Amino acid sequence: MKRVTVNVDDEIGKEAEAIAKERGVSVSQFYAEAVEAAIREHKRQRALQRIEDEVMGVGVPVTREEFDEAQRHLRDDDPQRE
Repeated sequence: MKRVTVNVDDEIGKEAEAIAKERGVSVSQFYAEAVEAAIREHKRQRALQRIEDEVMGVGVPVTREEFDEAQRHLRDDDPQRE
């Protein structure tokens, strides 16, 4: 596991502590989950942009495999999906 140090504004730190306590997790786990969620969202947005570019015919052409992977990222991160 990678150990990192982050600095946040005092108010953000207090809110993070309160939310972590409410969820019953450590502050460290709360921050780790937040980073994971940000990475998933980044990948989802990037995948969506690649699909959009392919459909609109702009940007760098993608292979079928890249297109399928972009769609997979969108499906995997869809909170509405059961």
